Amino acid sequence: MFAGVIAICVGETVSEMVQVFPIPNATFVYIRYWLGDQDIAWAMGVLYWYVWALIFATEMISGAHLLNYWNPGPVWPGLTFFFWVPCGLVALNLFRVDVSIKNCISLGIQLCSRPLSRGADRVDMPSRSTGG
Repeated sequence: MFAGVIAICVGETVSEMVQVFPIPNATFVYIRYWLGDQDIAWAMGVLYWYVWALIFATEMISGAHLLNYWNPGPVWPGLTFFFWVPCGLVALNLFRVDVSIKNCISLGIQLCSRPLSRGADRVDMPSRSTGG
């Protein structure tokens, strides 16, 4: 719990610094500027990438488990969330951020996935209970 409190405090501090000194790659520049060490900034960059790589993998596994709710078969969750979703995200990130098609695609995916995650494609919702 103590590490979580420290992480929240550091996140709040960095977010306030970004608002006061808005620059790209803020965390790396701040570490290099205030601590004065290029190597610590580089290590921070590697750790930052590693954390987001783990978060992405965890989200893909969670998505595959969510897809198993509709019983698509053994191949589709892995094919979808470990091939098609990363390929789609790479293709989506080839555009600039200010391109409206990127925002429309992201909004469309969010709007389509919300009802699907709540079981909107099922006509009959069978009971998941195992008891009588």
